[in-house]
Amino acid sequence: MQTRSGLLIYTPMRSHSAKDTLAAFTEGLNEFCTTSEGVSEPLMLHILSSVEIIDADGASDAQLALEMLRDSGMFPHVKCKLRDPTHAARRVISRPWAVIEEIKEAFSLVVSNSDSLTNIIQNSDVLGQVFGEYVQKAEGCPLLGTRVRNLSRRGHRFDSYQKPLTRFVMCISAFFETAVWITANRKRNHREHEVATDFLEWVNPSRLVLLGTCADAADESLLLVRHFDRESHDVAELQSATSQYLSRLRYLFVTGGVVRTAGFTELVLQWLRSPHGFMVRGRPKCIGGEHAVDDALIDSCLRPLQVFVRLAAETVKAEYPSYALLSAFQACMCRLAQCLDLDPDSLLSEFMDHRAIALHEATAKKLSTLEAWISAVRRTSERQKAVRLRHPSDSLRSLLIRYACWTGATTSGVEQSFSQAAQFLTPSRNHMAPENEFAEIKVMSDFQQTDKDAISDAARHVWAEWFGTPRSSAADRIDTGVSRVRKPGTERHFLQTRREAVGADCEQVSVEQVAQEAEELVAEDIVGNQALLSEMEFQQSKQFKNRLLAFMDNALLESEISVDLLQMAQAYKDHKDKLSRDRARNEKRKFSLMSPGLPDLEGQPMWLEDADWQRFPSVANKHLVGDCMHVRVFVVKNPAHPGEQNAWLLALMGGHSIDLQFVKTAGAKGVCFTYDPAIAVQRKLYISEDFRAQNPEVTHWVTFSVESRRHQGMKCTALTTTESAALLGEKARNVFSLGTFFAFISQRVVTATRAGPVLSLPHPLSCAFEAAAAAEAQKLDYKIQPQPLNLNDTLLAAVTQDLSDIMAHHLFSDILNREPLEIRADARDHEAGYQVGGVNRYLADFRSDFYPAAARVGGVNFYPAVPEVGGVTIGGK
Repeated sequence: MQTRSGLLIYTPMRSHSAKDTLAAFTEGLNEFCTTSEGVSEPLMLHILSSVEIIDADGASDAQLALEMLRDSGMFPHVKCKLRDPTHAARRVISRPWAVIEEIKEAFSLVVSNSDSLTNIIQNSDVLGQVFGEYVQKAEGCPLLGTRVRNLSRRGHRFDSYQKPLTRFVMCISAFFETAVWITANRKRNHREHEVATDFLEWVNPSRLVLLGTCADAADESLLLVRHFDRESHDVAELQSATSQYLSRLRYLFVTGGVVRTAGFTELVLQWLRSPHGFMVRGRPKCIGGEHAVDDALIDSCLRPLQVFVRLAAETVKAEYPSYALLSAFQACMCRLAQCLDLDPDSLLSEFMDHRAIALHEATAKKLSTLEAWISAVRRTSERQKAVRLRHPSDSLRSLLIRYACWTGATTSGVEQSFSQAAQFLTPSRNHMAPENEFAEIKVMSDFQQTDKDAISDAARHVWAEWFGTPRSSAADRIDTGVSRVRKPGTERHFLQTRREAVGADCEQVSVEQVAQEAEELVAEDIVGNQALLSEMEFQQSKQFKNRLLAFMDNALLESEISVDLLQMAQAYKDHKDKLSRDRARNEKRKFSLMSPGLPDLEGQPMWLEDADWQRFPSVANKHLVGDCMHVRVFVVKNPAHPGEQNAWLLALMGGHSIDLQFVKTAGAKGVCFTYDPAIAVQRKLYISEDFRAQNPEVTHWVTFSVESRRHQGMKCTALTTTESAALLGEKARNVFSLGTFFAFISQRVVTATRAGPVLSLPHPLSCAFEAAAAAEAQKLDYKIQPQPLNLNDTLLAAVTQDLSDIMAHHLFSDILNREPLEIRADARDHEAGYQVGGVNRYLADFRSDFYPAAARVGGVNFYPAVPEVGGVTIGGK
């Protein structure tokens, strides 16, 4: 039984959105399965049908992409969808620290903020050199004779903050001396001077001890991240790794072991035993001394960390649920049998039969858990028939195949390949062809997973051919296999000593016990803090959602299913289906916006702005009409400004505003603006008598449009009498003046072409789903062929800007649907319920109970007469 892993697809993405992720995946899969004869359907079918686990980080767009892939039917045998365990390990510490004010304040001031002390030292060559010199001269620093200057961190990786935080504690004297040096050598109004002065004013023994405890917690959390940050981590150790992590936190902060263990807190306490004085803003300040730290201070510093333990336990239960499929590899044979469609009795019998053999193999040959089980199955399955009959292993073998393949299920390998590629694919090599770039990344990515001995032998032959035979003394070492003695006074020695000391003293307990003990200590603190309560509620809600997902993945046992869970699962499924339909409708709408149909230049009546254009043969043979009231295609000099009457007719009844070149080339070149008819939306329209008197032409255009197009299915109805309008009562809240009404109805311009026909963008999502539907109907007998996106940068930027403008207009396209509409000549700007261009648009940021007269249409609140306070204002006079 052998496992193979490596890089399958490497393709650029336009963005990290779910849509572009799917498009990139389908494109890359097509390329991988393409041969000289085209797309290999058997290969594609084999890949799609072999996938059982799909994994992505916790980002919403990545998780949505996985859901859409799974729901599309492309992977018919998927067992579950994962939130990457490595990213989850980072959230175990990052989310609690963000809501515990004491930790958040200290951590941001010293480490995480851009204006933190460690950051300004890291980003300044001068300060870095000064800090390095103070480190070499520092007394009591565990890093003897070294130059520690690297305080870097990555903002998107919370575990990377461990380095500057722990180095701050280990080199605390050097940091204080550097801060004092900055205050003496930088001007008062200088940013570095302000940062150093603020730090020296803020710091006190309590906050330093808190930073020490945070450094211990950060180092423990780093161990959890590093456990999962390998593609070789054992999936059967998932629950034990999180339990061990929380047990270590319990020992350090719940039982108070952090003050008894050689670690970062102990370094701070040792440093505070001596007094340290300095000047801050011209005033003396002293920290430390014989009585600087007492039991009460230590208890107050442990309190925030005990809250952290409680929140971390809740986060672990949400991120690593015990009922998840991968968690079952540690103990639950019944859950594995149920998810993998295996007979539970046979699986349990085979497991117990081979257990003793696997234990022997692990002890005798010093094998890992997976290797020991594989060796045990081989010993029984490769013997003579009588042995195979006494020791059947079919179900166990099927389970071991999943165990081997799912071990190391994480996206870390993918993300690590990015950093590896960045070291070799420098900006000077950006000219590489895509296939050459993929080949180089493939070699770098898969080298660790190949046969190292074979590669080493090949490398030796290449070396000998080019440089000759190596020296005989370099063939082997006399100390091969002997562990090197750890050198004291190094950072690695200190960290290993600290971690071993914690591991030797702590007792491993369950996640539930850690949560219970921490709850007893900090229950009152959590209840009295809204931020902590919100975080607790968030994690508990996430746990329930994960339970629903596990139930829908068939990962819950019958004893774990309740009637309420069945009902909630159905409600969740209905909600998910609704979101999918809304998403598909939205995508379809975007696609239709960007790909309007060409106007029928042959059959539709056409109006010419210049009669001389009839001399052109391509124009003379068209259906030309002199009365613009009865045409939908207007040929004008400037399609963006077709004239007042034409603009009103286009906005009301819809149509096309084109130029002469568009007609001559039959749509191959030129400009075309397409308008949707405003009267197509079901509305009741009332025009006041004052408006009719002051604007007779506009009144004629509006009434003509409504009356003449009613027989064509248009839904707008004109109310011509005051008695009819009075029937509406208080519903007539949407009041427009002349300018605001025209802006309202003309918002529905769809798009314009540039140097070509009406633009039609490809739709990779629809391609993928159409292929998925065909796959479901034909049992995966298909190939995915997304259309390529072939746009130059200039055109793409223009289209992107158009789309943003269009989406801004169409955001409220169904406003006033089934609601009365009133146009008044004396309407003021602030009376408009919805006005575009020179007026204010108010969204649902206001509370509706403050404005009882507000209309609610399509899930959005509109306020007819609200002062410009709170909320969002778009536009302006």
